[in-house]
Amino acid sequence: MILDNEILKVGMLKQLRGQHKALCLIPSSDLLDTLTPRFLIAPIDGINVPFEVLEFKPHGTQYMVTLDGVDTEQRLQQLHGKQVSVHRRELPDDYEEATPVDELEGFMVCSTDGRQIGRIMSVDTQTANTLIELDNGAVLPLHEDLVVEVIPDERQLIMELPEGLIQ
Repeated sequence: MILDNEILKVGMLKQLRGQHKALCLIPSSDLLDTLTPRFLIAPIDGINVPFEVLEFKPHGTQYMVTLDGVDTEQRLQQLHGKQVSVHRRELPDDYEEATPVDELEGFMVCSTDGRQIGRIMSVDTQTANTLIELDNGAVLPLHEDLVVEVIPDERQLIMELPEGLIQ
C-alpha cells in the first residue's frame, strides 16, 4: 500500500476528446520539467494506485501520457479529473521540496536569533504581497528576502525581520 506521505502531487489528468488511450497531464509544479516518471499514482476508491507510464510526451505546457492498463473509455473516464502523484523515491537526489504557502498555517515563526515571534494562524494570498497573520495579532509580509529557512519537520519558519517590524 502506498501511503500519502510517500507521494508528491504533480498534476491533474484530463481526458482528451478523440483519444482512446492517452490522457493530458496538467502539471501543478515544474518538477516534471526535469523528471520523466516511471509511475503515476492516482487515488482510486481511497487507495493510491500506481500506473506504469508507457508514454510521456511534452505538449506545450502539458504532457500527453499513456498509462498501462488504461485503454478503455471507462478507465479513461475513471482517471479524468484525478490528481496524480509520483513516489518520492523517484525524485532526483538533489530535489528540495518547497513548502506551499497554504501549508504554513500552524508553523512557528522564529527570528534568526531563535526568538519565537508567533504561530501562523492564516496566510493571505489575495493581496499583491502574501501576508501571514500570527496568533499574537501581528501581520508580516511573507517575502523571499525575509525568509531564511523553512523547517517542515519542526514546523518552523525562520525569518530575518527588520528592526521595528515586531515589538
